[in-house]
Amino acid sequence: MTVLPAICAVLLQAAAASPPVAPAVTAVRLVRAPAVDGRLDDPDWALATPVRAFLQIDPDEGAAASEPTEVRVLYDADAIYVGARLFDAEPAKIVRRLARRDASSHSDEFRVLLDSYHDYRTAFEFTVNAAGVHTDVLYGGDGTFSDKSWDPVWESATMVDSLGWTAEIRIPFTQLRFARAETRVWGVRFVRWIERKNELALYPFVPRTESGMASRFANLVGLAGLETRKHLQILPYAVGSGTYRQPTVLGNPFETPRA
Repeated sequence: MTVLPAICAVLLQAAAASPPVAPAVTAVRLVRAPAVDGRLDDPDWALATPVRAFLQIDPDEGAAASEPTEVRVLYDADAIYVGARLFDAEPAKIVRRLARRDASSHSDEFRVLLDSYHDYRTAFEFTVNAAGVHTDVLYGGDGTFSDKSWDPVWESATMVDSLGWTAEIRIPFTQLRFARAETRVWGVRFVRWIERKNELALYPFVPRTESGMASRFANLVGLAGLETRKHLQILPYAVGSGTYRQPTVLGNPFETPRA
């Protein structure tokens, strides 16, 4: 008569060991692309359900973020758009320093991480600080290694106002990798860093004691009809050169260069 309790114990143990069900974030398809100006005043942003349940990793793990955050996701035939309203009760204290791309600026930041393969191992991270500085990182092995030399072409705009600050991000599909399918599910994570508070909050929340990165993302649903395209980039550049000729007579402004 001890078989049934033993079976129940095994089932309970298996349930406890299984990962939690990933929450869902819904992306809304657009016909017309919004202007990426950091204002978030395009009426299409109201079509998307905002993500608000940010929880702290630091300094108070598991507590609600000290400042509210709302994130929405849209997309069209060419790109995915992420709009974030980062409320702040003291907008004058928002830290927004300029820096080179991929350099730490010690500023308030907003990050988007996408697992477009949905292989639970690969992640593309796009970060913008309150001054509009970009950082991007490619992760592999479920976060076990990273490549900061990866420099995709994407755009963003930020703005500080009386409510806090906003970030509007456009990521072309040509900068991502995904499988051919009519309907897709991607992985997604949103992260907010408040510099003056040393506060890191994210959605979905994963405790520091638990492992995994891309495998712990939320499911990004609603993506349909995306086309895979050739990944070709054309960037204009200019090259200049100069020569210095030692004068034969010092201080003579009328010296004629020799042929």
